[in-house]
Amino acid sequence: MREILAGTSEDHGFKRPTWTLEILRAVVEMVLGVALSLGSLWTLLRDLRVRWGRPRPVVSCPW
Repeated sequence: MREILAGTSEDHGFKRPTWTLEILRAVVEMVLGVALSLGSLWTLLRDLRVRWGRPRPVVSCPW
């Protein structure tokens, strides 16, 4: 699970650069072969102490 979260959802073929619970659930099912409900996935993330928050803003360099 930690290896999955070390990357982005784009690394697994999704166009969205940040994780959502639905995308994470789909990736866990593809990679690990385990189907989790959103509630179970949320509990697992809480137990792993994964911080769920807004993505960092991206600022382009003017140079």
